[in-house]
Amino acid sequence: MPCAAQGLQLRTEWWRPNVVVLAVAIDSVNNVAYLGGDFSQLNDPDPPFSSVARQRLAAIDMNTGDVLPWNPGADGQVIALAVSGNNVFVGGQQVQCGGQTRPYLSVVDRTSGLATSWAPQISNGYVKAFAVNAGRLFFTGQFNSVDGVGRTGAACFDLATSTLTNWAPQPNDLIRTMVVHNGSVYLGGAFTTMAGVACERTAQVDDQFGNLLGWAPTVIGGTGVYTMARLGSTLYLGGDFSEVNGQPRNQAAAVGTNGTLASWNPAITQMVHTMVPFNGNIAMGGDFNNFSNMAIADPTTANALTWSGINGQVFAMAGTTTHLIAGGSFNAVSNYPVTKVAAFTPAAPSVALTVRMFLDGPYVSATQLMNDNLRASGLLPYTEPYTALGYTYSTGGATGTAAPTLLSVTGNNAIVDWVVVELRNSANSAQVVASRRALLQRDGDVVDLNGVAPLTIPAPPASYYVAVRHRNHLGVMSAAPFALSVNTTSIDFRSAGQTTFGTDARRVEGSRMVLWCGDVTFDRSAKYTGTGNDRDPILTAIGGSLPTNTLTGQYRQEDLNMDGVVKYTGAGNDRDLILLTIGGSVPTAVRAAQLP
Repeated sequence: MPCAAQGLQLRTEWWRPNVVVLAVAIDSVNNVAYLGGDFSQLNDPDPPFSSVARQRLAAIDMNTGDVLPWNPGADGQVIALAVSGNNVFVGGQQVQCGGQTRPYLSVVDRTSGLATSWAPQISNGYVKAFAVNAGRLFFTGQFNSVDGVGRTGAACFDLATSTLTNWAPQPNDLIRTMVVHNGSVYLGGAFTTMAGVACERTAQVDDQFGNLLGWAPTVIGGTGVYTMARLGSTLYLGGDFSEVNGQPRNQAAAVGTNGTLASWNPAITQMVHTMVPFNGNIAMGGDFNNFSNMAIADPTTANALTWSGINGQVFAMAGTTTHLIAGGSFNAVSNYPVTKVAAFTPAAPSVALTVRMFLDGPYVSATQLMNDNLRASGLLPYTEPYTALGYTYSTGGATGTAAPTLLSVTGNNAIVDWVVVELRNSANSAQVVASRRALLQRDGDVVDLNGVAPLTIPAPPASYYVAVRHRNHLGVMSAAPFALSVNTTSIDFRSAGQTTFGTDARRVEGSRMVLWCGDVTFDRSAKYTGTGNDRDPILTAIGGSLPTNTLTGQYRQEDLNMDGVVKYTGAGNDRDLILLTIGGSVPTAVRAAQLP
């Protein structure tokens, strides 16, 4: 399956379950995602990193990523979820749910989380899968009766009357997945017969009585079919198998509703647990390492259009036109510490660039690295500081939190500070087209909030001037535009070979170039005397009267060498750096940032 560029935007602000998610259902009317599994709490990825208890069931506001008050709780593993009207259907191994005894199939109010008066009686087992269609709830699992009526592994309720229907297909083993379409229910699982008739892991039955119909691809190898999805007249199968209708198909295949095996063959290496249609394509999740456990495939060619960077198993997915949500056992997505549930949205056009830069204040010539004293002292904020300084980002440019794990990294990749990267109009370099917060490492790499490059900035592929900004150093911009695209472009402001706009935009430090420090007031200039100078705020910060005072333990604009100490006099003071930046001899001189 050839791979194209990634086309999904990860929503890093979603609250994160602490243990596996096995079921996801979406209420698209109210924009709520319901999660089920084995978790006991959800954790906020943003400061102050709070947690809330949620026993195996939770609801997320899809607009904000925040956990909602909905909290029915379940005393056993939740395996299946479905939403219809005001009800959330919970399937699994639970006995208590929503505050009531509701074994294996629980009906809870979608707002309050309390069990409704409807109490289906499922015997001896668990519920594995749901499908809601035309006012009916189809469900499968391991059980032998429903509401006192014999039903082996599959049954259906009329949602208007809460009564059991006549649908009873009678598999000899587990049905794991269903697709209801056009009067038929397509089934996949581990079974080999249906009502005593041979059918190898797939079957088609009518939606009234469960009588066998003609569609029954033969699936051979492994443990069978785990998931199915439909697009038009094609059914896509995923699971653990090696052959369909006598043809090699590893873990995934496509079969028309007429029973004809399609050429679609993504060649997945390991098990596919879940499939859903997503914007005309097929999204797949599992534990197939060749596409990082989740991929979106073209429904005709099987080419991978998108893949996810998920580092563990994906067991469940649900999708709308605007969201694709994956649940599983993973602990990271594209190096972000996103755990157990990942929400993606279709990505806007974007460009990728690797930017490198050095800051004069914390730079150490002997090592050709910057100090990371702010990080080591626990002073770096978890969110960008530039909005508070009056900087206006392009839409979404400020979003995101640096995880505590990222700020614990030491060595050359330790974080020094936050920076801003700007893309400017190639015809008018004073116009910022897009801007994005980023993090600066000791060796000069500018990275995203996952701690790695490249930095992806939402903007149409085109030519742009590239500028970098820092809160108390003078920003710089490339002398010429760069043709940027989804393919990574490298820009190294540490090198004299990278020309910059204006005159003396950077300071020469040995074989390296560094951004001038001294802009305490973040007004794009360094001034030692006069109105609006950058020296007086340092004196004010330490108390205003005794110049030998120091200020420690704070993240401050006045800390120009970024060592965690604001000093006005003495060794390592911050005042002298301004004087050096403006020339060292004429205190009335001013150095302006070389930005249009």
